[in-house]
Order: sequence, then C-alpha cells, then structure tokens
Amino acid sequence: MALVATLFWALVVTFTANFRYGGDVRALLCVGEETHHPAAFGTVPTAGPWGYDGQQYAALATDPFLRDLATSESLDAPSYRATRIMVPLLAWLLALGNSGAAIVAYQLLCWGFGLAAIFLVARWLAAEDFSPWWALLLVTSAGLAAAMIRSTPDTAALFFMLAALWLYARRRYPVAVVLASAAVLARETSYLVVLAIALDALRRRRFASAAAFASVPLIMVVAWQLYLRSVLGAAFETGTDNFSLPFIWLPEKLPTVFVGGHIWWMEFLGLCAVAATVLAMVVVATKPSSWAAPWLRRHGPLPLVHRLLRDLGLRAGARRAALSSGAHRWTAECSVSQVGPPLCADPLPALRRGDDTRGGARRARGPHGAGGAAG
Repeated sequence: MALVATLFWALVVTFTANFRYGGDVRALLCVGEETHHPAAFGTVPTAGPWGYDGQQYAALATDPFLRDLATSESLDAPSYRATRIMVPLLAWLLALGNSGAAIVAYQLLCWGFGLAAIFLVARWLAAEDFSPWWALLLVTSAGLAAAMIRSTPDTAALFFMLAALWLYARRRYPVAVVLASAAVLARETSYLVVLAIALDALRRRRFASAAAFASVPLIMVVAWQLYLRSVLGAAFETGTDNFSLPFIWLPEKLPTVFVGGHIWWMEFLGLCAVAATVLAMVVVATKPSSWAAPWLRRHGPLPLVHRLLRDLGLRAGARRAALSSGAHRWTAECSVSQVGPPLCADPLPALRRGDDTRGGARRARGPHGAGGAAG
C-alpha cells in the first residue's frame, strides 16, 4: 500500500515538474517572482508572481534561527511562519547548515512525512483488524496534494500527531510526548489534539501523563516564541492569530472565494473540506457509540457507512449499495435498528487498546464492557 502511494505521487511529481517547469522539482516550492528570497533561491525556478506557502518555510530552512536579516525579510509574516519551525529546522540539520541543500532537504521532508502518515494510518488500520488498503483514500487528499506539489509542511504535523496518538495508545508516553511537541512545533493548531490526549489521560487518572502532554508541548512553543520575540523585535507583531472563536472568519473569507463573479477553486474546496469535517464531527457526536472500535472490528465498516448515509438522508441509496456488495445481513441490521446495537460508548475508542478493546476478557473490565460483549 505504501509502495502504491509512493509510486503514484512519484509519477505526479515527475509529470508536473517536467510538464510545467522543465524537470526541476524545486519549482514545486512555488517560489514567487515578486517576492524576496534568500540568496540560496537564486537558481530555483519561479511559479507565478507571488508563489505559495512552501517558499516561506523553505526560506526558513536556510536559516531557522533567523540570524540573517534577509531571512526575516523573505517571510510575509515572520513570527507566524517561524512558529512552524519543526520541518525547516530538521531540513537545516539534515543539510548540516548548507543553505542550498537545506532547500532540497525541506522538500524531501514534506514528501516523506506525507507518505509516512499514509503508511502509519495503514499500519494502524491493520492493527485494528481492518484492511490497510483503506488508507489509500488519503492518498489523493488535499493536504497530501499540497505537501507534494506545493511543498507545504502540514502533513508533517499530521504525521507527528498520528505517531503520538499511536504511541499513546500503546502506553509509550515519553516518546509520545516528544512527538506531540514536534507536531505542535510543526503546526501550532496541533495543540488542540494534544489537549484531547491530556484530557483522556486525566479521565483515566493518569495524572503524570496528562500533565506531561498538556505542559511539555506548550513549554516548547512558549520558549520558541520568546526566542522569536528577542530576534525579530517589532517584526514579531506581524504574525497571524490562528486561535479564535469558531467560524468568525467566515464573513471575511467568503468574498475571497467569489471574486469578480469567478470562483477561486482552491479556497472553495478548502471551505468544502471544513464543512465536511464539521459535518463528520456532528455525526460522530450524535452517536458516539456507533464509532466504537470493538463493534467496528466485529462487523466491519460497511454497516457504519450505511448508517452515516442514512443519517444524511440517503438511506435508500445506501441500502442499494450494501445489497450490491452482498452484505444483506448488515443492511437489515442497520435498517431495523434506529439506535444501533449496544456498543462501547467510549468516545475515544482507538486509544483504548490497553483497556477494553483487545479481546473479550479486557472488554469486560471497563464500565462499558458488558455492553461491548452483548453487542
């Protein structure tokens, strides 16, 4: 599966680089013609007047500690861009401080972490008794596409966060805290997921783990912010605040999607992705027990997909899809039950490998064990 994903994106990257930029894959950094860049960008092909976000972090990879004034001048919002220092710093370390090599290393890391996230999802699916091929659904996701053809570091943050969750589920807490810190330094909004882990540890009375997850990544970010403030001075105030009340940005965003009677498709698709994510959260929140891992492991994902489609008002279509695949029993089960079978009501089932999700004996221990066994 990982090989399929790698081959697919290798072909896409090669085709894009050859078709649009004469074969120089560095052009996928999307460097703007009108923007200022460090000297190491001298031979990198440009892609349009303003470029894209990847050029900002590639510039950081040449000088992650902002010791050269030209580096901060290359950033549209120095403190905001430099907050996401993890991938540029790793690239600089891999290149041993060589600016030209750091640009290439940064690009390779964006690609590598994106593919590694797919591999980790596949392995996690296999560990939960699902087919790892379900991970192929992520191969053409917008986030991975941006990492591959626009060299953005977002999938690196996703990989670090998934790895932290994976290790937390296996009670390897110290390494999980390190990876969670890396995720937050790669993208500050990852701290929301870290807080969810801390709350789960607190609920299980693992107070030391909860304190570590809540504090260590935060301390790392605060320490780095203090360093940036000391280096950037007044330029530190030109950052962008990513934490605010949900959806207050929507009135300002909509005019940028529909400009001059035309649709800016990148922004439009981004809004669609946000809407789909919120809808998925609402569906899961209304029936959290339906998403419990023990039931999924016994029955497979098909009846759950049917239930999701039914909740969205597509019940008839889901029944036809289930019947066409030969899953008559599961269709009947989902059709007659409006509340679903008795399931484990834990809202974080994937993190319960050490408690009640591995075998009948362990399931019987927890407060929801009887329901899980009865289902």
